[in-house]
Amino acid sequence: MITEIIPPPAPTTGISYSIFAVADLIINLSNPGFVQTPACGYTLNESITWTIPPNSPITIDTVIPYKIKVSSTRNLDDKLYPLIIKNTVSYLNSAG
Repeated sequence: MITEIIPPPAPTTGISYSIFAVADLIINLSNPGFVQTPACGYTLNESITWTIPPNSPITIDTVIPYKIKVSSTRNLDDKLYPLIIKNTVSYLNSAG
């Protein structure tokens, strides 16, 4: 029986991107390491959702849901964008 699921530390704050940058900004929070206690070897199931402001220059990777890209060549995009990632975590034992 799992008695606790230890979440990863919060992502770094204050990440910045310059409009017209030569390269896109990639933020990758992959492999956050939700730790089951005690280590039972159960399969991790996740449901990840992002809250991204509308009309922002930020897109979610279609393959890796923990990865986003910031890219813009519009002065209009020069502002702060709060992002929220929500992950619902559960474990299944090998019997289902």
